[in-house]
Amino acid sequence: GGYHGGGQRPPPMTLWLDTSSLAAWIQEEKVVQLLFGPNMHHQMLRRCGELFRFLAQKGRLTEQHLNILWDSSIGKQRETVVAIYDVLIDLSALLTLEVLKQLLEKMRQLPLESVDDHTLKLLKHLTISAYEECNSKGERDQLFGLEMLWDWSQDGTGLPLAVQGESMIVISQLLGRQKIHHHVWRLTRRCVDNVKEGRSVPQSLELLQRLLQTFPAYRGSAQRSDITISMVIEKMEHEYGLVDILFADLVRYKRKVRECIAAHPAEEAAPNWNEEALAGSSRTFLTNVNMRAHFLRFLLSNADITLNTKHLDLFWRSFVVEAVSTEERDIGFDWLAKVCGNRKSWLLAPKLCAYVFQEKLCRLPVADLPETAFECWLNYFPYVNHIEGKLEQWGDTLPAFTVLDMDLVGLDYLWSIALECADADVVDQTIDYLHHVYSQLCPSLQEKREALREQYLGRLTDRIASCASSDVKSVLRAVVVLEAYVRSHEHSGDPAHFITISFRLHEKGGIRIPVQVSPDDTVIFAREKLAERILKPSGCICFLDNAERIVRNEDMQKTLRELEIVTDSTVQFTLDPRYQDAEPLRDILSGEEGAGGATLPLLPSTILADSERFFNQLWGLLSQGGRVAEEIWRLISIIPTNAQFEGKITSLAKDTPWSELLDPTSTYRLEYGLRVIRTVAFGTESDSQEDRADWCLRFEQLGGVEHMYDIFFTRDMAQIREHLLPSCIASLLDVLGFFLLVETRGPDGDMGLALSASTSAGRAEQTLRGSQISLRDSQMPPPESNVPARRLDYSLLVRQLLAVIQGSVDRTLGSRSEDEGSIVRNASRLLFATFNSRPEYLDHLVHFPGVEKFLRDCLLSSQEDMLRIVMAGSLKDLLVGTCARVGEPGKACAAALIPVLFNFLDSVPPQCTTASEYFEMLQELVMTHMLSKSDLSLSSSGSDVAPIVSGEIDLGGHVDLAKLLAKCTAMVENEPIAELDAKGPVNETLVGLLGLIQALAMYDEELRKQCCDAGLVYEVFYHCLFELPTHACDAAETEEAPKSRYTAPKCKTNRARAVAMHVLRAICLPFGAQGFGEIMDLVENIHIGTVPAKEWGYAPNLDCRSDAGYVGIKNLGCVCYMNSLLQQFFMIPSLRRDVLSLDFAGDEKLRSLYEDKQEIEKKESAEERKKAQKLSDLVVYQMQVMFSFLQESQKRFYNPRPFCNSFKDHAGNAVDVSVQMDVDEFFNAICDKVEQTVKGTEHEKMLKVLFGGKEAMQLISRCGHKKEREQDFHALTMVIKDKKNIVEALEGFVQGDMLDGDNAYYCESCDKKVDTLKRTCIKTLPNTMILHLKRFDFNFDSMQNEKLNDYCEFPTELNMEPYTREGLARREREKKEQAGENEGNKGGEDKEEEEAEEAEEEKLEHFPKETYEYVLAGVLVHRGVADSGHYYSFIKERGTDMWYEFNDDVVRHFDARYLPQECFGGVESIMEYSEYSKTRVRKNVPIQKNAYMLFYERKMPVAESPASGKAEVKECASPRAAASPSVPHEDRVLLPKSDPPRVPQSLYNQVWKENMKHQQDIWIFDKEYQEFLFHSICKDPAEAKDPRIVYKYYDIFFDIIAHSEEKTLILQCGDELGRYLPNNPELCRYVLEKQLGSGNLMSQRFLHCHVPEARMASACILVQAMLVLFRVDDFVEERAFQYATIATDNRAPTAIFEEVRMPARKVKRVELVNEDGKEVEIIVEEDGEVVVLRVVDQMLSIFRYVTYHWRNFSHYFLILRELALASAAVREYFITIGLVEKLIDLFLGEDSPRARRDARKLGDKFDQPEFGNLLSLLAILVCSMADADAGEDASPLPLAMSDDGLGRFDIDDETRELLTSEAFLNRLAREADADDAIKMLCHVSHNDKETSQEILQWMWRGVHASEHDNMRNFFRLVAPYLQYEDDLQGWRVPFMMRSLLQTVNRYRRYPRFTLTCLHHMDDVRDNNVWVQKWFETNDELVNWMEKWKADRPQVKSSYRPSLPCLGPWRNLVNVL
Repeated sequence: GGYHGGGQRPPPMTLWLDTSSLAAWIQEEKVVQLLFGPNMHHQMLRRCGELFRFLAQKGRLTEQHLNILWDSSIGKQRETVVAIYDVLIDLSALLTLEVLKQLLEKMRQLPLESVDDHTLKLLKHLTISAYEECNSKGERDQLFGLEMLWDWSQDGTGLPLAVQGESMIVISQLLGRQKIHHHVWRLTRRCVDNVKEGRSVPQSLELLQRLLQTFPAYRGSAQRSDITISMVIEKMEHEYGLVDILFADLVRYKRKVRECIAAHPAEEAAPNWNEEALAGSSRTFLTNVNMRAHFLRFLLSNADITLNTKHLDLFWRSFVVEAVSTEERDIGFDWLAKVCGNRKSWLLAPKLCAYVFQEKLCRLPVADLPETAFECWLNYFPYVNHIEGKLEQWGDTLPAFTVLDMDLVGLDYLWSIALECADADVVDQTIDYLHHVYSQLCPSLQEKREALREQYLGRLTDRIASCASSDVKSVLRAVVVLEAYVRSHEHSGDPAHFITISFRLHEKGGIRIPVQVSPDDTVIFAREKLAERILKPSGCICFLDNAERIVRNEDMQKTLRELEIVTDSTVQFTLDPRYQDAEPLRDILSGEEGAGGATLPLLPSTILADSERFFNQLWGLLSQGGRVAEEIWRLISIIPTNAQFEGKITSLAKDTPWSELLDPTSTYRLEYGLRVIRTVAFGTESDSQEDRADWCLRFEQLGGVEHMYDIFFTRDMAQIREHLLPSCIASLLDVLGFFLLVETRGPDGDMGLALSASTSAGRAEQTLRGSQISLRDSQMPPPESNVPARRLDYSLLVRQLLAVIQGSVDRTLGSRSEDEGSIVRNASRLLFATFNSRPEYLDHLVHFPGVEKFLRDCLLSSQEDMLRIVMAGSLKDLLVGTCARVGEPGKACAAALIPVLFNFLDSVPPQCTTASEYFEMLQELVMTHMLSKSDLSLSSSGSDVAPIVSGEIDLGGHVDLAKLLAKCTAMVENEPIAELDAKGPVNETLVGLLGLIQALAMYDEELRKQCCDAGLVYEVFYHCLFELPTHACDAAETEEAPKSRYTAPKCKTNRARAVAMHVLRAICLPFGAQGFGEIMDLVENIHIGTVPAKEWGYAPNLDCRSDAGYVGIKNLGCVCYMNSLLQQFFMIPSLRRDVLSLDFAGDEKLRSLYEDKQEIEKKESAEERKKAQKLSDLVVYQMQVMFSFLQESQKRFYNPRPFCNSFKDHAGNAVDVSVQMDVDEFFNAICDKVEQTVKGTEHEKMLKVLFGGKEAMQLISRCGHKKEREQDFHALTMVIKDKKNIVEALEGFVQGDMLDGDNAYYCESCDKKVDTLKRTCIKTLPNTMILHLKRFDFNFDSMQNEKLNDYCEFPTELNMEPYTREGLARREREKKEQAGENEGNKGGEDKEEEEAEEAEEEKLEHFPKETYEYVLAGVLVHRGVADSGHYYSFIKERGTDMWYEFNDDVVRHFDARYLPQECFGGVESIMEYSEYSKTRVRKNVPIQKNAYMLFYERKMPVAESPASGKAEVKECASPRAAASPSVPHEDRVLLPKSDPPRVPQSLYNQVWKENMKHQQDIWIFDKEYQEFLFHSICKDPAEAKDPRIVYKYYDIFFDIIAHSEEKTLILQCGDELGRYLPNNPELCRYVLEKQLGSGNLMSQRFLHCHVPEARMASACILVQAMLVLFRVDDFVEERAFQYATIATDNRAPTAIFEEVRMPARKVKRVELVNEDGKEVEIIVEEDGEVVVLRVVDQMLSIFRYVTYHWRNFSHYFLILRELALASAAVREYFITIGLVEKLIDLFLGEDSPRARRDARKLGDKFDQPEFGNLLSLLAILVCSMADADAGEDASPLPLAMSDDGLGRFDIDDETRELLTSEAFLNRLAREADADDAIKMLCHVSHNDKETSQEILQWMWRGVHASEHDNMRNFFRLVAPYLQYEDDLQGWRVPFMMRSLLQTVNRYRRYPRFTLTCLHHMDDVRDNNVWVQKWFETNDELVNWMEKWKADRPQVKSSYRPSLPCLGPWRNLVNVL
């Protein structure tokens, strides 16, 4: 840009130094030498590149400079070497060829161990630059760096495999350049020679492939050469015979491998040959074979090279027949699969594919066929059959073919796999593939689908029949295949829920095809059904989603329900182009319609069921028994009923063979017949009832029922059980019950069919209703012949039914069985129906042998739920219904059974899990008895429990109810504690007893009194509900007193507590109940000493210890780094134990670190007392406190505030919880503080033994001398930049730097400088090793901290031996031995040196290899960036495999499988919206959550021996032994979760108290208890005679209910409590005094409380109490309000009303006194304050805080509003103290003219304050102010204050100015209720023309500036304001209407605005007579408005009605 200033131009700049001079100065001053001197740093080197480039450009870069630069890289740290290499790379393009050759020569001289990826990068750039500088052909023929790269890629160099691989990549990159590409042929020849001679074959093949890929794939491509890759390969094949060379090498290599394996000693365990380097190769065996196979496929893919059968035979023999391992065999099969042809291309000739398939694959043994071989076979099968013309392959996916001829090649082999293979996965795939083959049929075969299905089924059934007697395994496999085939064609789910969806062809006018499917069917299955309809292969059908994209394969596996495809849905589909030209769908579907519907083939299940051949084969096997019969029965159960068999049942004849249809010798045949009979007899909804009845009658007459009767009732029960399965017995009883039972309510002779219980739903339907169902006639149905009818033997019937029930009970005593439950369900129906019909046989039950045990087992001992439910319900119905109805037999039965049943109470064991049904039966019996004796109904009792049955029973004659209640009471008292916690399990015994007591006490006053007299109220309330565990119960266990798992109270589960609450309600809450007073006393006692909750919406049950079992730590701000590390510490058992075992009182050293309270108080000065060190200031003590809470607390999290206060920096300042800190720094700091604290105590080594390790800083000189220095560490810092995993980071940690040249180390022993290796290794490993991953680094370019999100893996198990001193020594020795083997024998000096090194190595400590093994125990994760983020931990629980996530106060289970995703870092792909493309695009972003610290623990811990100071290996015999307190802390490594360390008693007491407070809060704030309290409050006020009880109600409400989360209950309680306040001044005073109990109680209740319901209920109670006292305390005449000094304008807003206090005065109080035995009222005067005034005083005193609580202050102003509305004196007082101005200031906020700069802003972007009540209060006060001189002209709106002796207040100018200010009016229009706003506006402008004009102009401006949808805010004020009647009304109307017309005329071009404005004007006209008159005088205007609206009917208006709102003042509290 030019010069843009004014005046003269600036003088030209003088160049005082040019570039040439600068370059000369750099050279003269030897700047390069200075920079690369001893103080050189790699960060400085990174910035020297420009310096060298500058010198090179100016020709000043000398050879000396380059030598200095190169020499600076020798032996330096990796960062320095990388920086120098980067400089040389930048310079490479500026160097001459000679200089480049010199540098390449220097690189050739580099030691091989220093070669890495950066070396290769430099070599690559130097080589490129060298070729760029070449001018002649001779120079270009030189290889330069290519020679080195070739050498480095070969075997024998000792370079890492990664470097070798990278070398080959660099070679291919170089040869891809135009000037270097001519060297491809030379290196290609070298590679071929290597393969031919067997040298470095994997590397040569890999490099050869890369070299070939430098040629283009086809001519004319973007690459330079016209020679394609195929031409090169064909040339090589022609010249060298490359394929033969490859196969010769393969045979040679496999021969050598077999020789190596054979040479392995037989006595030694064979290694994993796949990972071994065999036959002289440096690569593993698996890499060798894989590379050979891969390269061979590469050749076939890129050139027209053909193999022959000899080649394939060699390959098959090498990779399959002679495979060394299964992995090699899998490589072979994978290769064969990939070279197989497909429909697009092939790598093998078709004949060769057929050869491989038929001669190789189809001859593999089927039994042990591997999955990879089968997958290979699947590739060949469709292709070979495609070649043969038997299958058309038209896709690459599995079903993408069509079968043309079922005589497929290999189909028999596929069947053999399905029936004989042992691999379950292969079998599953084979079965699926067979289904595809038989479903993907061409149209000609589609017509034969039914025959093909029969063929499929016949193949399997024939195999089953042929192998039935000899090969059970083959039979079972065939049944599995058969069942899978049947199920593949069947719908899933219930047929009653089938849906119909329409498939629409995706084309113009596409037809719709309805198909019925189940929501549980998969999309694939729906496609099969569609394919059947349209006669197409299913593979040619593609479904489309809503976006018309093809449905993905993974979605095809989902169900229709998962994809939300419901009935009447439409799914679009397309057809493969091959099938679009076939027979049109319209013709197919029209043909179906013409034929009368779709002719679909029979389903396999139907064929199997209806085919006589198939069914008879299966039917015959049912009699065989065993596993075969079981599997056959399962198959038959899923197919339809055999038509022939069903025909025999339905068409009954006289000679019906019942023994064949209902075969008693085969349980499966019998059950099949019973199922058919049941289906026919029960019928369906469509069946005729008459036909069913006729069939049933015929079935009976022909002897069917008699045959079933004989099967069951004429055989011994043992024989029945032996031959029949339980399911068969249940079916037999079910069908018998159908025919033998009848509804007794029907007419005589009517055959009423009783529904089977098996068809009912729900528990109530499962029980027998004895009063409704009975046994039919006493004889069998009369036969058609003349044979007399057979009579039923009722005695036998009852005995047999009791026997079968007893058998089922006996079989379920130890386990559950649904079939046995079904037997009892059906047998009990028959049994109790028999009793109902023939009550004389009840004595069979009474005298049944062992009836008591029988009933006890049925009701209490059986483990089957259905059995207990059925028997309990049946017995109850028997006693309630049958016995009460049948007379003497029933009475005798009841007299015998009822005492027995109730006597079982004595035998009910504690915590009986099977007693619930028994107790429910007793409860129903008792309730039925009570209801029959009482006129009360359940609906009037207020009980939540309703009787299940109705009936009558007299228990009084059989059971003494009083004694029963006493027994239950005693049992409850003696019931031990059996519930662990709220999660269960439930103590069914206790719940049942409590429920029985509730039933007894609910309707009987005498029994309720007995409960109270027996102390049951106290027992239930205290011991069952609210007893706290005693301190002894929760104390840590001792040897003498083991710790009990069960603690008080008895009821902990929600169900048990709910029942206990119902008991208390039944006993204490009925009208006039004796226990009411007692329960209220208990309620009061439980709240004595209980601190009222400070939280609102309090739900302590949500604040419990997590389900994971651990306690979190609360994040106070930014202390997540602290929380995550401390949780890691806590989860280390030995550290936790050591911290908890510190004795701060008994240990002298620890005691000297702090001063107790008494010592501090003795200090003379306050400064000394402040500086005194307290126990709470010790970090270690706070750690002990924290660990105590984390271990013992029952709360969700621990508050670390005390720990943060104790953790101080060097200046003595506590940690700032709002500042984030690096967790590694915090780790070092806390370790220092802990070690300083415990130094000199017996625990001083606790961190050293756990975390302490030693690094060895070694200097290893070439002269053989070594020097070593130790350094302690607690954590190892790992540099992870450019490291893929922790192993690489550890290798870099011990790599070291070479000190040579000028930087060589001076050896004192040799007295000279020698080349020296400087490195760091580990001398001593810790038991818990912490690896700190250096993810934060300082970027010197940006001068900012940056976070490295690089991907870095870490293993779960880590071997640290390679990184220790002894490990490094071992590796160096092995390296030298390997080098010696390559170089031959060593000389004498080398042997001496080796012996010296071995002697040195022997001096090192060696441990068992297990001590070097570590397992991952914790990961500390950082999520975020360098400057901000979040820390959390994943920790493994010691002794288990469970992992947990500790994220501040959240602790949850964690699946360790997700550690890589959560902790490794790297990048992830996300979808992000692109502004450029306007679509969502995929983008890779760094994963910001990654591991920051790793915690590894030794598998075998090592402890330091106190005597020797040497390391000793310690083995823990068991986790419990390791956790024993007697073991020294060095040995305690594992700590089971069930065996925690003991907590110091003082801290345990502290945690215990907090736990008890928390537990008590849970109980008190429980919903059931809250409802109990509510029902107590809801009692009739007349019944609450004791005032103390009423006072308790209010205490309960304010302290408990108002703080709970039950919002509805809060409002209900507030409403109920309002009933007690009228006419009860003393109660009102008590309520108000309670609100005054604390200085900030009002603030807490009405400002801090965030629950609107709690604020509303409290406000209603408070206002009602004050209104009552307003009528009692006549404080108006007393001039109660004495005005304090009003705050001046310059006072701080926070000081508002702080000087307002009510003066003392005489208070008149009415009391009741006893005079001569009579209560009389006297008036007492005493000094004090009227309580109402004190409440007002306190309400005003908290006004200063309302801005801090703008979300909650609405109800605060509601109270002030109600007080002001109720009393003129209050209004006078509020106006006097300036409340009006303060309210306006608060309402305007920042817009107030008196607002301060630092005024608090109200509201945020999400919420705004609710000003409704504030403005209503303001309106009341404003309307109470009027001109004292106004007289008759006064406003009609003011609330009069002059008639009662009070003064009148004027609206001063300042107030009037505020009320009419633009800011106030604008906000009023937006915020306020129109009622309050218009009253204020009308009042302040009453007969005031100037003010009225200001207001009208403001309204007009508002309408004028508003959008069409916002003008309503102003029109809702215009209408009532114009309606206000005063002397100016006639002036206001025309003024406003003319102004509005101006607006309409101006904005007429905006139709919607104009129309909305006109509608609002119509609204004003309709409600105002003055406006109507004005319009009458302007009739032209009216006509224009109507015409304008009529001409624009399409315009939409935003008008909403704005009705007038000048109404009376309302008392909002009473309304609400």
